This record gives sequence, structure tokens and C-alpha cells, in this order.
Amino acid sequence: MPVLLATTAWPMRLPEGGLPAREYFKLGGVMREELFLINPGSGPVRGRTTLKDAWKNIRALRREAGLLGKVDVARVCDDDNEGRYGFRLRTWSNLRRFCDVQMPGCALAVLKAPTGLPPRVLVGEFGSSWMWKFAIPACLDELMTMGVGAA
Repeated sequence: MPVLLATTAWPMRLPEGGLPAREYFKLGGVMREELFLINPGSGPVRGRTTLKDAWKNIRALRREAGLLGKVDVARVCDDDNEGRYGFRLRTWSNLRRFCDVQMPGCALAVLKAPTGLPPRVLVGEFGSSWMWKFAIPACLDELMTMGVGAA
């Protein structure tokens, strides 16, 4: 998964008696504090979100994954959370195979944005977060390998 690294720099001296609570690294005579952001975009969906947009997005995911005519889409209202709406993709060939998806309710263009921090699609029982282009193979994998469970 991608990791975003943001760095701030300022001249300073380490306090005597050891390092402060945060770790500091001396690079080129300037102290830098390193901040790692893992899974940016997996938090609450910013901006206006609607169930209508979430439906458009889940249908687009089904279409782009080549699952038209192969899976049904159903709402799972208990999974709605922080601007994401719950859905379940269930295969026609084996009704025990399914994939739960929490789809952001923003415009599809925002989800597919190549820059910035677009909201992530949460896939699977434990809600692994994926950028749009990686959410499609994650759904396929979930449907074909791990999505076997009691309905």
C-alpha cells in the first residue's frame, strides 16, 4: 500500500539527557521531524456524500470489474459509516460467495482522481482500504477466494 511521507524541517538542538518524545533525525545540519501517513483517504469522506452517488459508484465498480450479469448488488445499511455506504456483491453461480463493500458517496470523478488523496473504497469483512484502481481486483479476489461465508 502506498505510504505518503511529509517532512518538516527547522534548525534546532537535541535536548540534553536524550531524545524528546518524538524521534528527530539530523540531516545536513537541519533537524527533521518525519511524519508517515499510512492509507491516506481511508478516514471519513470529505465533502458532500449521497446514497445516490454511492449507488452510481458501486455500479461502475461492478461494470469495470466485468461483473455485469454475474453478481447482484444489495444494500447493507448497517455498514454505512462516515460518508461510505454499505453494499454486498453476491455471485449468481454460488450464493455463498460475496464481497462487502463500503463505497464512498462522492462523485465517481473524485474517487478516480489521479492526484491528491481520493477517498478509499473499503473492501471485505475487515474493510481493507483501496484506491479505486486497486479496489476492483480486491473485490474480484474477495469474491473468488475469501468471500465464502454464511449469508
